[in-house]
Amino acid sequence: MIDMPEILITPSDIVKSIELNKQRAELDFKVKFSVQNESLKSELKKIETQIAVIADKLIKVGLRVALPKENQLNNFNSELKKFKDSEILEALKLKQGKIYDLLLARGVIIKENFDNKHNIAKINILLSKFPVTIRTKLLEALREGKLSLDVSLDVDEKSRLLLAKLFNRLGVQVFINGKLLSGSSSGQPLDKNVTYTETSIVLGNKCVWVAADMADSLIELNNKIRQISTKIQLRNAERQVKIFNENEEQEFVQLQSEYLSLLKNQDALLEDFYSEERELVFKFFTS
Repeated sequence: MIDMPEILITPSDIVKSIELNKQRAELDFKVKFSVQNESLKSELKKIETQIAVIADKLIKVGLRVALPKENQLNNFNSELKKFKDSEILEALKLKQGKIYDLLLARGVIIKENFDNKHNIAKINILLSKFPVTIRTKLLEALREGKLSLDVSLDVDEKSRLLLAKLFNRLGVQVFINGKLLSGSSSGQPLDKNVTYTETSIVLGNKCVWVAADMADSLIELNNKIRQISTKIQLRNAERQVKIFNENEEQEFVQLQSEYLSLLKNQDALLEDFYSEERELVFKFFTS
């Protein structure tokens, strides 16, 4: 039996693609309006090469990344193409008028999508595993920013709950048989008036999502981790210039032990969130 080559698509691939496309758009704009743009063109070419590598992988597995409110973005882009570059530049200088309003509205969606790039990556990979009929309707809901048609969601409970979480994080309401798709642990669709109970928290340079009733505990735990980390750094600096006595060494070891214990507790609280990325991998075998 001959092993077929395997292509893996992870959320990181899609996140990188979103980041690179943002860089390309920014550079493309600068190239248009910069007098000395040769270095910018060279940088733009490098970015486009990196984008092409990821795009090639996505094409091979048949995965086209859908963005929230993508249809609105396309409409804004179509409208903006009606104007000359000089008119767009003038609108940016004046910060008023129809062109500026279009740029502003488009910019809001682009920023939201960039901030949500990790959840966009996850939902695209999750939906790639769904039956084609359901996948098509839900991808269109994502691109439209809302679901206008009912969907019969015949998927396993774990996937349904994750789907609900991701749509909620992206601000897209999806209704199944007239009910709002919910990430409730009860597994039942909720009424439209029920508030979703997941919230985002920034830990360091990473945004994580947890159940609202866990948020205060997680924030308190993270504050303790940062405090202990600072103490450890200070003690490490002291150890560079002096030899610790037995008591000082014991205190230092205890600080390290407490730090590791707190990290372990934090990882336990975030297990569900971290498992999303580990489990969301798209595998494709080429012939």
